[in-house]
Amino acid sequence: MSELVALEEIYLGVRDWMLSKGLPKGWLEYGPPRVPEKVGGSRLYVCPDVDSGDVILPSRSQKMNPSLIGVRALGIRFVIFAKDTREGAQLYHHEDLAVRIANLAHVALMRMADRGFVRLGSELSGRTTLARVTRSGFVADETTDAWSGRVYEIRAQVDTPISDVTFKGAAAAEAEFTTGTTSLEGDGPATNADLPQATTRVL
Repeated sequence: MSELVALEEIYLGVRDWMLSKGLPKGWLEYGPPRVPEKVGGSRLYVCPDVDSGDVILPSRSQKMNPSLIGVRALGIRFVIFAKDTREGAQLYHHEDLAVRIANLAHVALMRMADRGFVRLGSELSGRTTLARVTRSGFVADETTDAWSGRVYEIRAQVDTPISDVTFKGAAAAEAEFTTGTTSLEGDGPATNADLPQATTRVL
């Protein structure tokens, strides 16, 4: 994997983990959240956190990796539309389903960070420095007025490197400099005898 970390890598890593844990296929989508219309009525959306944005952090130490200029904490948003389909489902059934999906998404994000889908070398260590949840809880959504489920939101940050690389992710070429020299030789007939003499008078 190159040092360039895309939202696609985060989404695919989380998706594959959650599918391996039994999340129904088709429930996890990438893009702006919208009320589900298909059978089941539950969805999990992953998208950039356009409200909070990204956070730019300084590099921990450029001695370990001179090409690492800083850290971009990508703002990621998980939006869960949870609707329990059992007959006579109550509000707490929808909420229980939302929390269950949220727990799965949280674990998926942290596991993928542990496995190194964000490669920052030895400069960042520990899970909390790679991915962290900044907010988690139920939210109101006016678009769901005619929908009986519950909406749960997770806002997170994933640290990614800001590195000195090319557009395609290759390491930038290192510049070579020659040692500068100073010449003290001059052309012409001038000699030390031709230079004006200076005297110092002590008063």
